[in-house]
Amino acid sequence: SFLSAIHEANENGFSNGQQYSLKSQDGQTYWFELSIAPMKQIIGHDLHFICLSRDITLAKLSDYALKVSEERYSGLMNNLDAGIVVHSLDTSIITNNQKKSYYFYEFCKNNTYKLLIM
Repeated sequence: SFLSAIHEANENGFSNGQQYSLKSQDGQTYWFELSIAPMKQIIGHDLHFICLSRDITLAKLSDYALKVSEERYSGLMNNLDAGIVVHSLDTSIITNNQKKSYYFYEFCKNNTYKLLIM
């Protein structure tokens, strides 16, 4: 929160990257990233802070949409009734689904002798 960022800046000399949300009157939530640093204190005066804030609402919405998409993709991959392996051009495996692991295990179990001869 905003106050915890001020306390952190007061104790550590700065606070960087704290995220907080504000709800507008129409109910929409906006996200902000906050950085705070104390100003040089003049003896006998109150401590002042420099606060920088930027709107990160679009980034938060994009991150959420990506997370939902990845969960949907993962659910689709793992519920297919086929073994799937996604690999890069150098043939290293990027991802695979659970059925691939099952089919590969069954293949190895039933063809151990053949694998050793190859």
